[in-house]
Amino acid sequence: MAPFVKLATTITCEDIHKTAARGHPQHHTPLLSLSSDAQTKGYHAVCLPLTTGKWRERWQNMCIMPSTGAAGNEEVIVAEKAAEAWRKSPSFLLDEVTITRLGEISSSPSAPTVLCRL
Repeated sequence: MAPFVKLATTITCEDIHKTAARGHPQHHTPLLSLSSDAQTKGYHAVCLPLTTGKWRERWQNMCIMPSTGAAGNEEVIVAEKAAEAWRKSPSFLLDEVTITRLGEISSSPSAPTVLCRL
């Protein structure tokens, strides 16, 4: 009979960066290394951020604009154009996401479930 309670752990952007800096020879990516580590510790799922601080910074620059006295400001006009371009064709840059390959979220049938958060 399958267990009723599944255990999950959280992986942070800091965990991913530390693993990348440390190296991960037997795994192809830091995320696979952390997922494997969670599995060996008995976790059934991992929760991780989908985006990095670089995406949050870009989002803030595009979407959070001053509300008073900024209309016509060159900086605001550039940000508005960037935001409209992104809305027309939304995409992330490689360094703005934590999952960079399809295999990172399902490397094997016994791998932990990946739960993403922004």
